[in-house]
Amino acid sequence: MAEKLNRDVIARAGLRLLDATGIDGITMRALAAELGVRAPTLYWHVTSKQDIFRAMAVVMSRDAAEVMTAADRRAPWPDCITRWAHALRRTMLAHRDGARVFAGTFA
Repeated sequence: MAEKLNRDVIARAGLRLLDATGIDGITMRALAAELGVRAPTLYWHVTSKQDIFRAMAVVMSRDAAEVMTAADRRAPWPDCITRWAHALRRTMLAHRDGARVFAGTFA
């Protein structure tokens, strides 16, 4: 494990695993193997599989926000919301089962 383990690192690893295996392949054991740690180590940072999905959804939401330009953020609010929604959709579609992960959480 090269980098310090935290929710963001776990969520990014979860997204890599999601791309490789789909939503059914996300388990504590598989995620721990992806990170090079043991499954109990993950419980210091996430409480459950649903908590991992929540962290993954937050990362996808942050990624979508980063895609928006400064001009997008200065647009009238209805346009800004529309642009953010399109960016979020693209971000979810960039990951296998990304929309399923996002839809099942309160990110």
